[in-house]
Amino acid sequence: MIKRYLAKRNNPWELLAIAALIFVPGIVMLLQKKPMIAFPLGSGSWRDPGPMYGVEIISPSVAHIFGSLAILLSVLIVILYFWARRVIARDPRPHVVEHGRRII
Repeated sequence: MIKRYLAKRNNPWELLAIAALIFVPGIVMLLQKKPMIAFPLGSGSWRDPGPMYGVEIISPSVAHIFGSLAILLSVLIVILYFWARRVIARDPRPHVVEHGRRII
């Protein structure tokens, strides 16, 4: 059963999940009409966030730029998904998952 699963493992669906996680916030940022509140990374640790000096207001035009970049990145990841499927389908050698210990 595991051998059949490994033989059919030519679908890197994780790339599509990552693309969706980037695409949805990109759409939200493109639809933004009012200024947004942003919390930049590094404004504090998760245990002690400290004062909120890192809070910024992003104008709608900047939000649209970041949204466009996020959508472009998600499209590139989807293209990478189809390229990886094509390469995996053409490659007759065993894949990374199949190397290592022998599974009985």
